[in-house]
Amino acid sequence: MNKSLLLLAALACSGVAQAETYVCSTTAEYKVGQSFYTFAREGDAFSFTYTVPAVASGTDTMTRVSNGLGILMDTDAYLILQQVDEEDGDVSVYIVNKQTDTFLQQTVSMSYEYGRAEGSCVTM
Repeated sequence: MNKSLLLLAALACSGVAQAETYVCSTTAEYKVGQSFYTFAREGDAFSFTYTVPAVASGTDTMTRVSNGLGILMDTDAYLILQQVDEEDGDVSVYIVNKQTDTFLQQTVSMSYEYGRAEGSCVTM
């Protein structure tokens, strides 16, 4: 009985370790107030959800979802993700400092000047 419980606990823990999710927030996003970034591991990549609540945007809640953010680096200290927009050529980099629970996002574009977003994260 004890061995069965230990095996089930080990399997459950290994599943939890693979379900890596970071929820990050910032208050300086494009002058609209607080916004949220959610990164969830999906195999060898991360999905990404960007949300600006209605209170911050002054309109309806805005949500953008993207799949397949590439992993540039994943260590005990940092998670660095990247996304390339093939239509516009925009390149976005997302950095999560796992030790300090801080976050940075920067997008480089040939056609638009994006702001830098930074804030704090929690791990789910």
